[in-house]
Amino acid sequence: MTHESKNGTFVDARSQDINDKMNARFEEASQPTIEDGLPQTPTAEAIDNMYFDVVGGVKKKRLYGLGSQEYVTYPDAMSGHVRRAARLSSSTVIVDATARADAAIASDVAATADQTALATAEVVATNERCMVLTKENEALRQELDVLRHQVRILMRNVLVQLPSSSSTPIEDNMTLPPLP
Repeated sequence: MTHESKNGTFVDARSQDINDKMNARFEEASQPTIEDGLPQTPTAEAIDNMYFDVVGGVKKKRLYGLGSQEYVTYPDAMSGHVRRAARLSSSTVIVDATARADAAIASDVAATADQTALATAEVVATNERCMVLTKENEALRQELDVLRHQVRILMRNVLVQLPSSSSTPIEDNMTLPPLP
């Protein structure tokens, strides 16, 4: 397309010749097979090989009509520039890998944030439950102290009301007098 002018004519005879040869080769490769009679569609690799043959291969380390894309399409044929093509393709791989890694990190960060929020909510709930239990424990301790005090008072009253002649200590089978 870059070798055609706006009115549809080619800019030079070489461009016209390459176009005509490519059309002929493409039609030949697209012919129906004898077995099934259906037209064949050449693969991208087959079309690239046709073009390479039609333009006459590499001349002066260049491939006619492709510009900088020659390194991407034909890296092995561009022997002097194979390293540059490898750099170009490896930088693309690096960019793609970096994008995938960034997406994975973002996903991990989101999952970690969700887990952190859940863990924080659990900690808050646990702390609130601990505070409630601590208050209940304190109330029970106070109630126990009151009961101990009442038991001491009752024991004193019982001991005071025992007959004084009794010098024997209180035994389990002893009966206590009724309270007034």
